[in-house]
Amino acid sequence: MKKKDVKEARETKVKGLRTLDNLRSAYQGKIYIWFESDEVYEQFKFNAKNQGYMIGSYQPEECPWERDILSLQQEKKLTACNIISYCAFNEGKDVVRVDYGKYIAGDEDYLIEGEEIEKKGYKVKFLQTGNR
Repeated sequence: MKKKDVKEARETKVKGLRTLDNLRSAYQGKIYIWFESDEVYEQFKFNAKNQGYMIGSYQPEECPWERDILSLQQEKKLTACNIISYCAFNEGKDVVRVDYGKYIAGDEDYLIEGEEIEKKGYKVKFLQTGNR
C-alpha cells in the first residue's frame, strides 16, 4: 500500500453497519484485526460466521487457533498471521490496523494509529504455541 493510500485509509470512516464486508470495502491493502480479549475474539468468530467468513479452511467457531490478530482478505477469507504479519502489524507501516472491540462498539477511533502502539497496549507477540 502506498503512503498516499494509507493516508486516505486513515481518513476513511466505515459508514453504516460495522460488518467485515464494510471494513474490507472501506480500505485497500493489508487489514489486520486486533482482539483485546478472548471475549472480543469469540464475538468476532460469531460475527464472522454469520457474515459467511472462513478462517483458513475452518468455520470461525471451529478454528483451533487462539489469536490476537487476524488478516482480513478478499472473498470472505481471514487468515492467521505469521511472524512477518506480526512484524508488519507492530511496525504499522503501509497497513490498516483495526481494534475490533472498538469497531463493533461503534467508536470512531477504531483504527490503531501512531508510534505509541506499545504504550497503548496494542503491541502483539507472535504466538508460536497458539495460546494467549
